[in-house]
Amino acid sequence: MNVLQIADYIAPSPGSFIRSLIALAAEIKNGENRTAFVFSEKRAYLDDLANYGPLYICNGATNKKMHLPTVINLWKICRLNKIHIIHIHFVGMAYLLASCIIKVRFRCKLVVHWRNPPIGILAGAKYYHRFSSLFY
Repeated sequence: MNVLQIADYIAPSPGSFIRSLIALAAEIKNGENRTAFVFSEKRAYLDDLANYGPLYICNGATNKKMHLPTVINLWKICRLNKIHIIHIHFVGMAYLLASCIIKVRFRCKLVVHWRNPPIGILAGAKYYHRFSSLFY
């Protein structure tokens, strides 16, 4: 199975998050399976993930509710990598909606990993994020 790991928000130094992605990708890579990664912004520490699968940056998707380029980019990535599972971390609405569309087309599984969002994300839209976890 091929897995697409997606993250909208990444802290300036997310040590444990990157280590867990590397450990997961290493286990997946042991077989015939592959992992691809999608992030909203380029960070220096993401280069470590390049050893475990292709790394894509979807600029402009951070904190967007709907972002058409994200749908197009994820569509191309899923087709190119023959993705079976989409795993979203630090959920951004643009990735969630794009993944729901792609899930239907490619018949892949969708895993949404909701963590407590960073304070910076909550500051601007308290009402929106109060109910977003119910939607996810």
